[in-house]
Amino acid sequence: MSVVIRMLRVLFTRLHVERSEALDTDPDIWAAGAFMRAVSRVTLIGCAALAFTIAPLAIVRLGTAGQAFATAEVILGVTMLLALVTPIPPAPIAIAAFGLGAIILTRAPELAALASATTWQMNFASFMLGALVLSAVAVPLGLAATFLCAMLVAASPHGADPRFTTSLVLIQVLIVTVTRLALASLLQYVNNTDRAIADSELERKEAMLQRQAIAQMSEQIRVLHDTAINTLGAIANGNSGVSDMAQVRAQCARDVTLLRQLRGERLSVPDDDILDLFRQPGLRVTRRGLDDDELRAAAEQVGPDVTRALVGCVREAQTNAMKHSGADEIEITTSIVGLTLRIALRDEGHGFDVAAVLHGTTIPGEEGPRARKTTGFVSSIHERARAHGFSARVTSVLGSGTTVLLTVPLRSAATGGFTVDEAAVPAFPAVESAAPRSTTPRDAATVLINRAGVFWATGATIGSAVLLIAGSTNLHFALFPMIGFMVLALVIFLRTPPGAAPATTTLWLTLCACAVFLLSGAANEFGMQGWTQWNAIAATAPYVLLLAHGVAPRFLAAAGAAWALCIAVTVAAVAAASTTAALVTLTAGVIALAVSAMWSAIQAQVLRLNRQASAARDTLFHTRMTTELAAGAQRIHRRWVDAGLDNAVRLLSAIANGDIAADDPVSRQACIVEERYLRQLSQIGPDLVHLGPELVPTLQYARARGIDYTLRVTGADAEDDAAARRISTQIIEGLQLTSPGQRFTASVFPTRDGLQLTMVHATEQDHHPLDVMELVYSGSDAEPVVR
Repeated sequence: MSVVIRMLRVLFTRLHVERSEALDTDPDIWAAGAFMRAVSRVTLIGCAALAFTIAPLAIVRLGTAGQAFATAEVILGVTMLLALVTPIPPAPIAIAAFGLGAIILTRAPELAALASATTWQMNFASFMLGALVLSAVAVPLGLAATFLCAMLVAASPHGADPRFTTSLVLIQVLIVTVTRLALASLLQYVNNTDRAIADSELERKEAMLQRQAIAQMSEQIRVLHDTAINTLGAIANGNSGVSDMAQVRAQCARDVTLLRQLRGERLSVPDDDILDLFRQPGLRVTRRGLDDDELRAAAEQVGPDVTRALVGCVREAQTNAMKHSGADEIEITTSIVGLTLRIALRDEGHGFDVAAVLHGTTIPGEEGPRARKTTGFVSSIHERARAHGFSARVTSVLGSGTTVLLTVPLRSAATGGFTVDEAAVPAFPAVESAAPRSTTPRDAATVLINRAGVFWATGATIGSAVLLIAGSTNLHFALFPMIGFMVLALVIFLRTPPGAAPATTTLWLTLCACAVFLLSGAANEFGMQGWTQWNAIAATAPYVLLLAHGVAPRFLAAAGAAWALCIAVTVAAVAAASTTAALVTLTAGVIALAVSAMWSAIQAQVLRLNRQASAARDTLFHTRMTTELAAGAQRIHRRWVDAGLDNAVRLLSAIANGDIAADDPVSRQACIVEERYLRQLSQIGPDLVHLGPELVPTLQYARARGIDYTLRVTGADAEDDAAARRISTQIIEGLQLTSPGQRFTASVFPTRDGLQLTMVHATEQDHHPLDVMELVYSGSDAEPVVR
């Protein structure tokens, strides 16, 4: 008993399709709305066409007695068309069509063609109730209308044949029930599709925002390295490269403009000149190779972005040589080799182990790779080269100096594009979208059509079997093979992948459609006996399956033509025996063809509206993305504002304006302090989405209090903003316990349990012991573990 109750509960839930399941989303954007809009449009148009067909037929068959009915049918058809563009509820339209068909049916029982058309109007009204009235009242309303109609028909001459009344009721109940069950399943699918698309778009948006933020921050950090940090380092180092004070002041002025741009100020900066390769403050430059005109001609071929990247790589290499190589000068050689521009920088300094640098640097005082990260000018040059489509190679031997070779493809005169040696570009990880590829709208619409076709054919087959059991006319036992052909059509469809073997599938399903039509007619002598029992809907099942199979239009046209020819030949053959039977056969054939055409129109509408919905959804997505990206850019600008670039701007402005001399010891010491601060700031990489904004204030706080603060971080981020805030709060508390002039080191790196924060307090006095604290944060909620 409990199993039966559960089955009934599931059935009732399926029949009770609430409006919120389909239309609470924008019909112009979401699949559910597009699907329901297509069904609504085609159903209303089909019902209106049937009403306009019955109107003249009523006048022809009933004469003046049919004028009132004809007028009512025209009004009903116009109302259905108005419902396409106005919010007229479908329930009263369906009830009016149902009732009007029942009245005509009882008034003209002897007119087979008119009575057949009116029964189909009632069938369409039942379909409208099941498909368009999305509320709990649809099913009971349809059942009530059906039983009232049955009572009217029972009191008419049709009541003499109880099979007619029984089949009429059964057909309406089946139409409403099957339509409702199919609709519930299809809406569940399209709603799941909508949710999947929404989830995919959210993931795609987050991935794009993260990728954009990382790319923007990475580029801005490189700009910071190329400009202020390198300039401050050159001035602090005080080599011969800063002897030209006019050049130093010009570079400082340019750096000030770029720093203000980082903070979000709208300032124009002239494009980098390729000759800036030789104008960097730092070491003395010896130039070889191409002259100015040749270099500028090459720069026109690579474009301003690549030129800027080249100048940045040279600045990075020169600053590294100035600080670490021990060399007094650097040699820059430029040349054109084939379709590439080559820039080679060489110093005669100490050299270094390139492999060790590429493998990463380890935080002093820590064991193992937990505090290891790839840093330094080598990775910076490689990443910049990869981002701009050229190759970079750094070679160095301890004691023999360092060489940086940049190879840039020039635009090919033949192709107008770039020729890139992919093998020469170092393989560094790139940021890719984390969003999975979702089902395309066309794929979703195809699956929807496929399922709907199966539902239709299955419902028609089950309905035919129910009518057979209920005692429908079955002369020559024709209904048994008819149902067999319907099942065969389902088997062919289910065992053939969509779009596969179109010619073979078209042939078999067309043969099934013709066989079902002929057998359904043979069961009642093609209208000569029991015409009211003719199940014209049965023949639509194989053709709807053919539509759902997705064959090419030429195959559909051939199948439709073959089916229409079968109907025409049948009508001609029957006409020799009975004109009335021929008219009934023609009516059944036209109805079957019309239903198939309506289904084809629904498919076309679903595909078209789904494309429109997809386009509208993409437009909305890109609009939102534009807004989100702009907001993300503003957040990045605020991050630089919060980073405390004001000191660097004031210092560089003072040097640019000549207020202080670049070679003054006080100026050099100020540049040392500011360069160290900016370098620590730049190591807070863009991948630290949660931790980065929380660590920047610790640098500002330490500088404001005059604490010798060293911050070391890797690329491991906190799991959320709350966890990042707890780490920064702990660092601030440690800084508060540190006196001005004392040293304080904070290191954040990943461990097996989460993120570990190590804080080391020390003073300049040798007798003062080190104060070390290690905290492990395993989550935003858990208390840190003290080690």
